[in-house]
Amino acid sequence: MSVSLYFADWRRRVAIGWLCLLLVSAVAAPWLPLPFAPDQLDLSATLQPPGTAGHWLGTDPYGRDVLALLLFGARTALRLSLPAAVLTTILGTLLGATAGFYRNSPLPIDSIVMGLMAVISSIPRLILVLALAAVQPPSINTLLVLLLCTYWIGPARLVRAEMLRTREVPFIEAARATGIPAYRILLRHALPNTWQPALAVFPLSVASLIALETTLSFLGVGLPPEIASWGRLLAAFSIDPSAWWLLLYPAAVLFSTSLALRQLSK
Repeated sequence: MSVSLYFADWRRRVAIGWLCLLLVSAVAAPWLPLPFAPDQLDLSATLQPPGTAGHWLGTDPYGRDVLALLLFGARTALRLSLPAAVLTTILGTLLGATAGFYRNSPLPIDSIVMGLMAVISSIPRLILVLALAAVQPPSINTLLVLLLCTYWIGPARLVRAEMLRTREVPFIEAARATGIPAYRILLRHALPNTWQPALAVFPLSVASLIALETTLSFLGVGLPPEIASWGRLLAAFSIDPSAWWLLLYPAAVLFSTSLALRQLSK
C-alpha cells in the first residue's frame, strides 16, 4: 500500500471513529452520568471556566454546564440532520428520477420539477429557511419540514442528470420494446442505476444540514430556546468574548464533525 493510500485509509478510519463516538454520545446522552442537566440553571456559577465546581468544560452565561449542552446539542443536531438528509435524499431521488425518465410525456413533469428547482434555487437557502421559520412556531418537526422543502434540489439535480443518460441505454430500450409498463422500467431497471450519485453526496448533505441548524440556532431561529444546540453555545460567546470555552468547544466539535462527514464523501 502506498503512503498516500495508507493516510487516506487512516483518515477515513478516524472519521468513522469520530462519527460513531458522536452518534453513541448523542443517543446515550440522557443516560450518561453527567454532573448537571443541560437545562439546569445556576446563576451563582455563570461563565465559570473549565474545571470549576465540577463543570469540566465550564458554564455558559446562565450557569448551564457546557459539557451537557455539547452532548445534548449533538443529540439535537443528529436528530434533525439525519432524518432531514434521509428524507431530502429520498424525495430528491424520486422527483429527479421521475423527471428525467418521463421528461414531458405524457405530462410536463420535467418542466414542473425544473421550474420548482429554479424558483427555490433563485432564493438564498438561508434566507428562505429564515423567512419560513419566522412565520412558523419553533419546533424540531417544523424545522424538519422546512429543510425537506428546500434541500431536495441537490439530490434531484444529480439523479435527473444520471437518469437522462440511463434512459437511453440499450437495456432500457429493450425493456420498452418488450412492452413492460413504463413505471416498472423506472422502478426496477432505471432507478437502481441512477441513485448512486445521491448516496455519494449524502454525508455532505448531513454536514450542510448540521451547519444550517447551527446557524439558525446561533441566530435564535427555528428551535425552542430550551433545546440545547451548538449554535446557541456559539451565540453565548458574544455575550462575553473572554469566555473562550464557549467558542472553542462547540467550534471544535462542529469542525471535526463536518470534516469527518466530508472525508466519508471522498
